Formats: sequence, C-alpha cells, structure tokens
Amino acid sequence: GGGVYAEGAVTVQDASTLRIMGTQAVSCRALSDAAIGNGGAIYSAAGLNLHGESTVVLNAHAAGWGGGAFVPANVSVGNASILKCMGGTSNTGGGCLAAISSSAPFTTWVVVAGASQIEVLSGRAF
Repeated sequence: GGGVYAEGAVTVQDASTLRIMGTQAVSCRALSDAAIGNGGAIYSAAGLNLHGESTVVLNAHAAGWGGGAFVPANVSVGNASILKCMGGTSNTGGGCLAAISSSAPFTTWVVVAGASQIEVLSGRAF
C-alpha cells in the first residue's frame, strides 16, 4: 500500500473524502522494478467500504496488482458515494482496482448501489 496499508478494513463514511495522489507500492526485494508491490494507493486486507455520500479519489498510482487499490476482500460503494481512479497502472492486473481473494473459496464482490459510482479514467494493466 503506497498510501494506506490496512490489515483490517478501510471505511470512508458520513460525507468524508479520502484523496491519495502519486504513490506506488514497491517490494523491497525488487527495487529495480518500479511497481511490483500490491495497492499503489491502498492495500486493505479486510475490505474497502464507502458509505454516506463519501468520496475516495486515487490519482496517478502504480503497483504490481491494483494500481489504485488492492483489496483481497469485498468492496462496497453505497449511499451516493464515489470511488474515482485516474491514471492507475498495474504490471499484472487491475489498473484501478484489484479485488482478488487469496484463499478459498476465492470469491470477492464489488458492489455498487444506492446512486453510487465507480469512475475509472485511463487505468492500465500490462
């Protein structure tokens, strides 16, 4: 997590804003590769939750998985909240958001409900 690393869940609620710009996740074992870690802006092991007209803006991030955010758990965006990712780059997958379970039963959900949005502008995975 270039900006936020959480073993638990990251929750943004009650009309709050979380804005992270220009970070990257780099593994100490691979400093020659500029984006090998997970979650360029946010790594959240137990979920990413936005509720109550809240906003998360991730701008210009890089990582191995999840250029903007890597969440090996569920992602919930509800109650007129916005998750916006601009210019996320990933070496392997999820230029903006990678929601990938690392253990059985290998299922994760990305839920967007209640007049909420996920906006992706110029995300890239290669």
